[in-house]
Amino acid sequence: MHKPLSAKRRLGLALAGMLVVLVFISSSYMLYSNGTQKQSQAPARQVFTYATADNLKQQVHLPDGSILSMGGGTNVSVHYYPDSRVIKLSKGNIVVDAVEDKQRPMIVEGGKGKVIASGNRFNVRRDGSVLEVAVAAGSVRVNAGSWWNQTSKYVNEGMRLQVSQSSELSDVQRIERPILEY
Repeated sequence: MHKPLSAKRRLGLALAGMLVVLVFISSSYMLYSNGTQKQSQAPARQVFTYATADNLKQQVHLPDGSILSMGGGTNVSVHYYPDSRVIKLSKGNIVVDAVEDKQRPMIVEGGKGKVIASGNRFNVRRDGSVLEVAVAAGSVRVNAGSWWNQTSKYVNEGMRLQVSQSSELSDVQRIERPILEY
């Protein structure tokens, strides 16, 4: 017959079980964040905010040499971190001509999606929580969902996809024009 476990032994087993769960959760977070979480650990070295009126377009030359073309009614902030360049698109439509920098990828965050590129030309349109991405040159990776349930797709030149309000990635589709109007 088995002898019942003592209270100390049960407590030890419970603590060991919690430790295993904690290690699993933290390693999953590190694995699925794809390195894009680093920017939140340190304050941005530079932050720039841009906005356009509903009927105006604007082109901005960023400090790293990238060009940001904004359509009417667009709000963005650009954050330069030691390991990334992050554009936070609150609303509107942008075309990004990103200077290649493999050490500091260009990341566009908006709605339920995140676009990651190193040096490419691509368009991102945000309408509420829906994000549409089209690529004119190069390729980008689009991530959607929470860190524990993230999905990714690559979008190549001449292709597009959408990220829905529910963080679903559409199929990658060919576009007729290589870049959407901004």
